[in-house]
Amino acid sequence: MKVHFNSLNGPSIQKPQPSYGEAFKQVFEEKLAEIKFSKHSLLRMEARNVKITPDEYKKLLEAVEKASGKGIKDSLIIMDNKAFVVNLKSRTVITAMDESMLKNSVFTNIDGAVII
Repeated sequence: MKVHFNSLNGPSIQKPQPSYGEAFKQVFEEKLAEIKFSKHSLLRMEARNVKITPDEYKKLLEAVEKASGKGIKDSLIIMDNKAFVVNLKSRTVITAMDESMLKNSVFTNIDGAVII
């Protein structure tokens, strides 16, 4: 706290301003570390009974980081017996498939794949 003397109004107390920079940075980084699921992907996951555990979510997040690091824009991520197509710029899962759909499938509009 600083005290300043102002000849017109007498002494004034200047309170330190809170720093929002670090808090904003932390929230921003947490949001960047998240993966979103499009409405379409959520419908597909429900219809195809594709569920992910917290550990699988963590693996999916790591795969997204790997693919982003390689400059991939749209990636196919195959994990255990599930597949996800992810737009890496928006960090959004576009669609999801179960094991039965992986056989004899053609994946389009992707420019890279991560198998974990």
